[in-house]
Amino acid sequence: NALLQPLLVLLKKLPADDHRLLVVCTTALPRHTLRDLELVDAFNLLLRVPKLAAPDEYAAVLASQIAQPSLVDTLAANISSPLGVKQLLLIIEMAKQASAKNNEEDSGIAATPAKVPDVPLDVNEFLFCLHTVVDDI
Repeated sequence: NALLQPLLVLLKKLPADDHRLLVVCTTALPRHTLRDLELVDAFNLLLRVPKLAAPDEYAAVLASQIAQPSLVDTLAANISSPLGVKQLLLIIEMAKQASAKNNEEDSGIAATPAKVPDVPLDVNEFLFCLHTVVDDI
């Protein structure tokens, strides 16, 4: 409640006449929970985004995040259960971080956070992260 009340106040506060405001919120909570928390009325639009369930859907997200086009179809084919976009992005980021760490250990060169996207993604790290997240669901 200590977090919810200030959030509601800020969401319901209108910006100045010469300003515009766009607030985007993502959640996996069911709509009735949002209604109970009185968050539904704070937004003009609620958009339900279904979980990704087909290899081409996984591939579209993977292609936007991975600099190795040759891996996209391989990785997408290894996903067997429906995932939310946010979950898949989390898995990709976890795999990038683990790949960067392994690359750092192998090469002795530290990967800065800005260079993590440039590190080649390791398929085994991706699969490990995928199973870690999916098994926890």
